[in-house]
Amino acid sequence: MPEFNASCTISHRRPDDPIVFPGMPGASHLHTFWGNKSAGAATTNESLFANPATTCDPADDDFSAYWIPTLLENGQPVDPHGVTVYYGSRLKDPTATKPFPEGFRMIVGDAKRQVDTPKGAPAQFWCAGAGGETGRSTDGNWPVCAGGF
Repeated sequence: MPEFNASCTISHRRPDDPIVFPGMPGASHLHTFWGNKSAGAATTNESLFANPATTCDPADDDFSAYWIPTLLENGQPVDPHGVTVYYGSRLKDPTATKPFPEGFRMIVGDAKRQVDTPKGAPAQFWCAGAGGETGRSTDGNWPVCAGGF
């Protein structure tokens, strides 16, 4: 099965979200970042390629940045020991697997949700296109990317 795994340690924390608030440093709640050490509000595809330092292993050819809201306990950040990022294909024909296109962006969850997610509910994914378009599969569980994304 085509698969990619990366084990990452924390890079940094910032109140930035390069997808939700691009170019707006400090506009978000605090996030914990892994992977590309340059990630922040001003992150672009070009800036990731220009600054390839990463906290992930293997480091070769992975310029990605990953972030989640920072978990706080008594007002202090809780540091996860690390994260394993993995991508795997479940296609019946594994040769049909294609890598995510350059510039791919994905958001998981619903920041406006005011009630608990029911136990066993699948995560919800969104995919943002170059023009800000978003799309989801008919069941709402998988990204359907806009042209070129």
